[in-house]
Amino acid sequence: MLRTALTMMATAALGSLLMFPAAAHAEPRPYDCSSGQSLPSKVITWARCTGGSGMVAAIAYCSNNTTKVGVWVPVGQYSNAKCEQYGTWVVGHSYTTSYG
Repeated sequence: MLRTALTMMATAALGSLLMFPAAAHAEPRPYDCSSGQSLPSKVITWARCTGGSGMVAAIAYCSNNTTKVGVWVPVGQYSNAKCEQYGTWVVGHSYTTSYG
């Protein structure tokens, strides 16, 4: 009886692993990422990651208290974000990454 119960629990556990496999990634998450302001422009920021795999997007914090997110690009490429409203400028910059 105990053996049957243990066999059933092991089978159920194996079945859940087969139904919901964990994702395996061969490449590491994005790393060596940086952001900056595209000078002499007062309205454009950039971001780039040079290592790993995934995507990166630049973030511009604008003088009118808005936040703009640039286009998502693969690691190794530059993303740009722009404070587009007339009379606004960049007051800060950053980036965000995506993986998987």
